[in-house]
This record gives sequence, structure tokens and C-alpha cells, in this order.
Amino acid sequence: MSRRPTGRRRPWLIGVGLLLMVSGILGSLSIYQNLNQSREVLIVAVDIPQGARIARSDLTTARLAADDSIATMPAGNLDQLLGRFAATDLLAGSLLTPESTSQQVTPAAGQAEIGLVLAPNQHPAGRLLVGDKVQLVADDGIETATDSTGAANDGTQASGGSHSTEASGAGADPESSGQAVIASLNPSIDQSSLRLTVTIDADQAVFWAAVAADSQVSLILLSREA
Repeated sequence: MSRRPTGRRRPWLIGVGLLLMVSGILGSLSIYQNLNQSREVLIVAVDIPQGARIARSDLTTARLAADDSIATMPAGNLDQLLGRFAATDLLAGSLLTPESTSQQVTPAAGQAEIGLVLAPNQHPAGRLLVGDKVQLVADDGIETATDSTGAANDGTQASGGSHSTEASGAGADPESSGQAVIASLNPSIDQSSLRLTVTIDADQAVFWAAVAADSQVSLILLSREA
């Protein structure tokens, strides 16, 4: 009677099997941990111009890795944002942040917004933030006069004498002349310039817009203390 051949044991196959099993378990644990460490946040679904009212179709959600250094808005806050206004131009695909929306349309009555493009020597080297209070300062060559009421009455003459601009706010408070609030920031990629929008009293907007057009304005950061 012949003996049936028996299979030879191959320990290395057992080792490979165990290794694959362990790898699968570790992979599952990694996916589980990543899901636990991520969070669902709100994303801008379509371009939203500044001042537009936020609708449900304007926003979508995405799951991102948890990172406290990145400002985000939890997806659970969606209903609270409906009906608010875009505080600045919101681009599709960008993260929604607490500063992205406002309860009031901007600029409010009696205020205006002007754009500035500043070189590094025209603004503080430290980080500027949306909402910072700043003082606009006319550079050399800008004439400042005071009218009979004691109010600030600023005028500017271009270097070539091509035009002059006079503020219309004869009753403006000299203490507040040139004071503004940063509404948006957009630094250039190479950090050679800083584009920003500031909110200022409407009766001062014409003058400061003209000064800004001649690149003759600098910015001072005021105290952040309440």
C-alpha cells in the first residue's frame, strides 16, 4: 500500500499572510483615526460678490483634516449664515471663515470703501488683519488746510499740477480725519505690494481715493485694544 504524499509546509507563506493581515488592520485604524481627526467645514460653492445675501445654494461642505491654525466655519453653522451678507468678494472653492460674512451690508450708510495698493514702506511690517483700525497719512506734497470751522479740509495737487482734490466734509472731525477700518486684504505673491480695501467716512472718500491714486498714502496701525 503506497503512502499519499503530504504537502510541504512553507513557513514564509504563513509569515506573508500574517504581515498582510497586520497591514490591513493598521490601515483600517489609520483611516478611522483620520476620520475622527477631520471635520466638515463650509466651502464657497459659487462666486459671491461683496454685499450679496448668502443663500443655501451659495455654500457647500468638505471634510478637512483638523488644523486649529486654519480659520474655518463648521458645516453645522450653515443655517445661521443664511441671510447674512458677504463681507468681501468670496471666490468659489475658498474656505468660509468667521470674517467672511456680516450681519449688515457693507459699506453702511455714511461710509464708503476705497482701494489701496501699498509698497512695503507704506504700511507696518507686522501682520495686518481684517477689522484693524488704521490711520491714513498723506505723504509729502499733500497740502492740508483748516477751514473756518476748524474742521479738516484736505487737498492734494499732483506732482505735475494736473489736478487737485478737496474733501467735501467741511464738518468732519479733525481727530477722525483719515481713520479707517480694513475691510479686505490681498498681499501679492512676491510680497512686493499689499492690496487692501478700507472703510472710511463717506465725506472723506473722494480725497483719500485721489491720494491713493497717486500712491501718496501710508498706513498706520492703531491700537487693537478696545
